[in-house]
Amino acid sequence: MAHDARYHEVQKLLRYGAVMAYELDDQSIGHGLIDLTRRARKEIEVTGLRNGHKSVPIESYEGMLLYRVMPEISRRLIQKGGARLLHVAGEQPGPDVTSLSGDGLRRLTGACSAKSAFDIIAEKVRDRFDPDFRNTGTFFACEAIQRDCRSGNILEVALSRLNPPEINRARADYFADKISDWMKDCSIEPTMGIWTPEVPDYDVELSDNFPEEGRNVATFHMGPT
Repeated sequence: MAHDARYHEVQKLLRYGAVMAYELDDQSIGHGLIDLTRRARKEIEVTGLRNGHKSVPIESYEGMLLYRVMPEISRRLIQKGGARLLHVAGEQPGPDVTSLSGDGLRRLTGACSAKSAFDIIAEKVRDRFDPDFRNTGTFFACEAIQRDCRSGNILEVALSRLNPPEINRARADYFADKISDWMKDCSIEPTMGIWTPEVPDYDVELSDNFPEEGRNVATFHMGPT
């Protein structure tokens, strides 16, 4: 199988992962998200950073997602299912995150996702472990986190399950606005701006409505592969 074909097989698997997440109950998707979060941290730890550190700084956008925001989304989803999430060392949601309203947590997640550089992280992880996409039966957690929400992103699925976007939004919503615009481009009537398995994959040849201004590319420097 050629490299491009293997790449597309992994993309199909990433979409399938989003579909599976969409079909889970609250507690299960909460557990799935925290597992994804911890796997991503391990991938970065093994890949390493050029400055000798083994993790992204917690105050970076990437660190905010991995150590504070995603664990909090997981905790709330698992709690909805009647269970309790036990945090591991390093997970520090903090009262400034745990006290956020659902809408506030949604805005924070969108801001961190918009300004993070998980696309570069995912590329470095892929280059380190499987640059030729030989293993088409799995994907890396960092790839799932960086995946465009218009094509199915497990983080967006979990976030929207926990706190759907406002119907009549008076302010920007990073995930919902992208999905709504894409659905309109596909001549599909938008329903709140939540991804569903019926939404077609985003056409990467089209221009992105969200420019890459302010991306947090300087907070981490991946080590040599």
